[in-house]
Amino acid sequence: MRRRSKPRAPRFAAAYGVLWALLCVALVACAGGPGSVGVREPTPEAQLYERPPTFAGIWLGEVAGVMGELTVRPLGDTRYYGKFTSDDGSINFVLNMRQATVARAEDDEPEPGNLVTFAWQDGQGEDACTVGGCGHGQGWVLINQEDTALSGTLGYGESSSSRGAISFVRVEDFE
Repeated sequence: MRRRSKPRAPRFAAAYGVLWALLCVALVACAGGPGSVGVREPTPEAQLYERPPTFAGIWLGEVAGVMGELTVRPLGDTRYYGKFTSDDGSINFVLNMRQATVARAEDDEPEPGNLVTFAWQDGQGEDACTVGGCGHGQGWVLINQEDTALSGTLGYGESSSSRGAISFVRVEDFE
């Protein structure tokens, strides 16, 4: 009578399983998607124009392919409050915006530049990533010299670009 041996797992099966799990975790973390830590991308440097740019106004455009309206109101010299509402009203979030300042020369007083960085939140909290929102994130926009267009990125959590590109044109000025 022949004795049957137990099926043996390959010698490195346990190590292979651990490596596979680590690879999966690394891929999810690097993807920068909803709920992941992501990597904070570099923000462009602010530049000075002949006159300080004005971000306040009503802007039409898109965030990550979603069309909508961005309203930006001044809060102080370099602070703004923004609110994005999608055209269909299904996506709403607010932005706490800060305009970067740059000195023309080493001894000069800093002036407002063409860059605004912001933190955003949709009021849904961390768990909303599974139902259409994602709670909060960061981003930046640059304004053109004519104060007529914004472009930049928006991200989840600590990432500043994992959610997508931002592109807007001004339709109304508050000045």
